[in-house]
Amino acid sequence: MWRQLTSEGDVASLMHAFGAFHDSCLKEACVSTESYVATNLSMSCPGHLHTNAHVLFQRQFKPVSVIELFFEQLTHFTLSPSPEGCDSIIHYARVTLEGGIFSLIGTFTAGPLRLPPGTPSGVWQRQPGTGEFRVAGRRLSWREAPGWLGSETRYGALENRV
Repeated sequence: MWRQLTSEGDVASLMHAFGAFHDSCLKEACVSTESYVATNLSMSCPGHLHTNAHVLFQRQFKPVSVIELFFEQLTHFTLSPSPEGCDSIIHYARVTLEGGIFSLIGTFTAGPLRLPPGTPSGVWQRQPGTGEFRVAGRRLSWREAPGWLGSETRYGALENRV
């Protein structure tokens, strides 16, 4: 069941239900628009905000271990992955509602997957500008997806990939 957010209270409920994204990962994201090229090769582009995004998160805790967010009428979408050889565990994320725009902003821990022997954890420095994401839109809904733990791809069929 989708739950549409309409208030700060709804935002707080989402953050509480998913443990403020602690020890979670961004599993998948799918962005779509209403723009298209018709069979006669003419382009169709609506004049309104028509970009939407589905974003799937998994985390290591119960009772809610998987959620799907659906942003409508996107105003912002950026993803800067963690560097190679570093983790993608979400270090910090928050959902906000400001000026009628719902935003999800977060950072990955982006720590090295392997430290040299004898190196204390926490010594490494996160590389600025990496391991960050932001999604914002005029509408935001979410739902639990309890059967979606694991490595299976949920958005887009693998057999259609090049």
